[in-house]
Amino acid sequence: MTQIDLPELEERPLDFTPDSVVRGDGDAAPVSFLEGRIRLGGPQCVPITPAYVRDDDGLRIFVEQEASRFAYHLVHLSITFAAEPERPRLERATVELVLTANGAAPPTAWSMKPESVVDPSTVKTTLTFAPTLKLSLAETEVEAEIGSISREREHTTDEPYLIAENSMRADPRWRFRRTRTMPLRGSQRLNLVVRAPWQVDATVKGRVTGSTLHHTFLRPEHADLPWPLTFRAEF
Repeated sequence: MTQIDLPELEERPLDFTPDSVVRGDGDAAPVSFLEGRIRLGGPQCVPITPAYVRDDDGLRIFVEQEASRFAYHLVHLSITFAAEPERPRLERATVELVLTANGAAPPTAWSMKPESVVDPSTVKTTLTFAPTLKLSLAETEVEAEIGSISREREHTTDEPYLIAENSMRADPRWRFRRTRTMPLRGSQRLNLVVRAPWQVDATVKGRVTGSTLHHTFLRPEHADLPWPLTFRAEF
C-alpha cells in the first residue's frame, strides 16, 4: 500500500442562504444562522500518476494499464464546525459534490473516505491506497487531539454520525448528523478518488447544506462551494 500525505488545507467560511424563513423575520430577508459556523478546507487535487505510486508495483501497474481509458485524481477536502455559538443547535450537514467532464461520460467517485463514523471514541487515522486505488483508513484510538472531533470513549452508540453516499456515481456526498453523544463540532477530513475519462477536463462543483433546530423543526440553509475545481491528466 502507498501511504498518502495529508496536506494542510486553507479554510474559508461559507456564505449561507436560508431555504425558509422563521417566525420574527417578517418581510425582511431571511437571516442566516450558519454564517461563520461552517468552514471548508481545500480543495486540493493530486493527479495519481505512475510516479506518484512508484513505490507500489501493483498500484503503478494498475495506473499504467488504466491510462488508455481513465485518469485518477485524489481530492482533499475538510469541513469544520465551530464550537460556538451553540444555539440554535446545528443538527445536520451535508457536503454534496457534482462531477462532470466536457463532452464525455461523467467522472465517478471511485473511492470515498471516511465511509462512516459511528464509534464515539476519538481516533487518529492514516490514509493509504489499497489495491486498485481504493482509499483505506487505519484507525488508532487516542484520548483527544486538538482540532479533532471530541467524543467520550465510555459511551457507545449505533447512531451514524457520518455516512458517505453515492460511491461509484457522479454525485457523491457525505452526510453528518448530530447524535446523543457527538455534536457537530470540530474538523473532519474528506477524501475522494475521482476516476475521469482520459484526456478530458473534469470538474468538481458542489454545495454544503446545514440545518439548525428551532423549537421542534429544522431550518435548512445552503452554500455553494466557492470554486469549481477543474483538472486534467497530463502524464
